[in-house]
Amino acid sequence: MTVKNTINLLQPELLPKRHLLTLQNTAIAWLVVLVTTLSTGVFYSWQAQQLQAQSKQLTKEKRQLAQTMETLQAQIAKHKVSSNLLAKREQLKLVMTNKNALLAQLTDSQKTEVVGFAQAMTELANFHSRDISLERAVFNTNHISFSGLAKSPDAVPQWLSGFENSKLLSGQHFNHFQLAESDNRLTKFSVSSTVESAIGSAGELK
Repeated sequence: MTVKNTINLLQPELLPKRHLLTLQNTAIAWLVVLVTTLSTGVFYSWQAQQLQAQSKQLTKEKRQLAQTMETLQAQIAKHKVSSNLLAKREQLKLVMTNKNALLAQLTDSQKTEVVGFAQAMTELANFHSRDISLERAVFNTNHISFSGLAKSPDAVPQWLSGFENSKLLSGQHFNHFQLAESDNRLTKFSVSSTVESAIGSAGELK
């Protein structure tokens, strides 16, 4: 039988404690926070520049449309009113209304916080139709909806079919689709991926 004559004096409570809150660990943590903050700032700065560029382009297009509208108004005032001039004027009104709606969306500080909003507005501008006047557009994770005015009922599905070539809107299914005639004989429409709004009997969008 062997007798153990040694004694372990290094008991756990006698060992030096490891301190997590050291100068090195604190420096690493601050470095991670700094990198994250800078990355976030760069991203939001880039997104703001994109929105500003789109806003300037829309403003420029609005001025050009306003000049064209003034020319048409002068022609209508000087000459006998023709159906072609009136139709062209109504078409320009639709386009200007659409541009105003897009510009309002871009300059709305609350709506610009939506993820992917800049891309959505870019694609709406790229697939714009002269027969469609978009008054409202809503984008979020589970819902997409559009509402506005169209020159004819057929113009709405034709406009939506163009989104098949869109990176953001391709493959979207619109379960809610409603049309109604407005007071000025235009077609008021409402389409969305979920039933969010309805068109009342008087043709007003509720």
